Amino acid sequence: MRHENYLSFEGYATDTEYLDHGKLVFTIIQSEEYTVKDTGEVRENKVFLDCEAYGKYAEVMKDKINKGDHIKITGRLKQDEWTDKETGKNRKKIVVALNNINILTTKEQRDYLKTMNKK
Repeated sequence: MRHENYLSFEGYATDTEYLDHGKLVFTIIQSEEYTVKDTGEVRENKVFLDCEAYGKYAEVMKDKINKGDHIKITGRLKQDEWTDKETGKNRKKIVVALNNINILTTKEQRDYLKTMNKK
């Protein structure tokens, strides 16, 4: 029996790239600050998660996600494997194959981000 586990993750989108073969790729970034108990030092922990959407869903979403959008994604983990053209070594990377994207950024926030990105 096959079981699929889905993860849900919330963060901010980077630039999206729509590939010719119907695949949308982008990275979602989540950042949190915490204080080290012993020293009082404030540290930041950033998580970068590569995401992929496919087919018609990718085509629809490519024009809806903007850099800096606050989004929540749901998908399954997938491992990509390839051979590095320069070194000949086998490479692997975990990505999230998306089945849902919720854009949490409001129109007002998006308009503000657009003015900030023009500066």
